[in-house]
Amino acid sequence: MLDIACGPGGWALDLAFARPDMEVIGIDISQTMITYATASANSQDLRNISFDVMDTTQRLDFPDHSFDLVNGRLLSSFLRKDAWVGLFQECKRILRPGGVLRITETDNGGITAAGFRPVKYSPI
Repeated sequence: MLDIACGPGGWALDLAFARPDMEVIGIDISQTMITYATASANSQDLRNISFDVMDTTQRLDFPDHSFDLVNGRLLSSFLRKDAWVGLFQECKRILRPGGVLRITETDNGGITAAGFRPVKYSPI
């Protein structure tokens, strides 16, 4: 599983803890965030997770068809409008056939009913 723009690693760390059978990788452009996330993984003795500095607006340093799941959260807070297509193309390249791209964003609705509108799913 790849968590793109993982920040301090919270989501990826939770997944690695809950699923010790799963290999989890987090990437972020910030060395500070990666250092923090790595220290958190080490303090929890999580051996199934690693973190690397990587820019999600560039070609990702993974072979084709590497992941069953690619996760991205709150990407609209930093990703330019013209960078989305390239990111989706990279995600398609690194996902295994039948893999899942999970993008989670929020709106000003927060946790109100309006924040839980139905979502459309489609193959990428």
